[in-house]
Amino acid sequence: MSQPASPQPRYGRERVCPHCGTRVAQKAKSCFFCGSPLDGEPRQRLRVPWADFVLFAVIAAVLALWWLRAPETPGVQQIASSNRQGDIAAELTAGSPTAQPTVIPPTPTPTPTETPQPTPTILAAPLRHVVKSGDTVAAIAQKYGSTIKDIIQANGLGADGRLSVGQALIIPLAGPTGGLGPTATPSGGSLVYTVQSGDTISDIALKYGSQIDWILNANKLKATDFLRIGQSLTIPLSPATPTVAPTPVVALVTPTVTPTPERALAAPSLLAPASAAVLSGQAVVLLTWTSVGTLEETEFYVVTLRRADRELPVATFWTKGTTWRLQTQYRGDATGIEYAWSVQVHAGSAEQPGKTMSPPSETRRFTWK
Repeated sequence: MSQPASPQPRYGRERVCPHCGTRVAQKAKSCFFCGSPLDGEPRQRLRVPWADFVLFAVIAAVLALWWLRAPETPGVQQIASSNRQGDIAAELTAGSPTAQPTVIPPTPTPTPTETPQPTPTILAAPLRHVVKSGDTVAAIAQKYGSTIKDIIQANGLGADGRLSVGQALIIPLAGPTGGLGPTATPSGGSLVYTVQSGDTISDIALKYGSQIDWILNANKLKATDFLRIGQSLTIPLSPATPTVAPTPVVALVTPTVTPTPERALAAPSLLAPASAAVLSGQAVVLLTWTSVGTLEETEFYVVTLRRADRELPVATFWTKGTTWRLQTQYRGDATGIEYAWSVQVHAGSAEQPGKTMSPPSETRRFTWK
């Protein structure tokens, strides 16, 4: 019986395993190291590049971390916020069924109630005028119904009335809206005067010995009305006296009339500011005095304010209260203005002053700068 032919050994050559590269015997049929047959084709092993995978993984992680941690620019945030607001507005306009945002109204903060201050009947105004280019004392006096003489005296100007742009002038108002006005000696009768350029009621009254309220009442004018050149004015030379009709004698017995006692009030006492006080840097100065009791409907406290070196009042103030807040237009410059003030009870009104109902208070002075 014939034997199968065995492979002829290849002597003289070193034999290695085609799978793992281990040297094996010339007649070995399998590798003692990896166990692979030596007669078959060598197996192809897939080599995995682990180092490349690790490197790519590290790079990807760094990029992802940088992308997630990168700050968003303000422009992007604003655009995104604007787009979102536009989307919400579009949904609300179109009536979209999207859930509406709930608006919580803010809790109102309680406002403290302030004690109301007594309202004055009238405040003489204007009190100050800032000089502009082209202004003259005559034009300012005509504008406010004052006089050239009063403005020059109240502001200590020279006889030429020279002004500078930006200069603040105190404008004293004569008559029922400003002070007591000049006292004229009644001479009776009246005359007709034709208004000329630059005339004021106070100038006309001073010229003919009349008074402002007489001229206003005779011509049915108001203190704020302007005069027209060529206008005819009736100038009373004495106060109008009502005509008293004679009383017919009807009965033989004249009834005895018991005179009503005249109402008398005490003089108000000044409280603040103190006499000769120097007020510096205050935004408001509060003048206060004591009450003399309950005033009738037609009775008022009348405060007279004037410069200490002038006789002409700067302003008068009619009020039911016992205070007067002086605003900043009365305050002077760094050197200050010295004022004198007093209080007295009067009947009537600022437009038609009546008789005095109390003696005047003391006169106090203070400097405001």
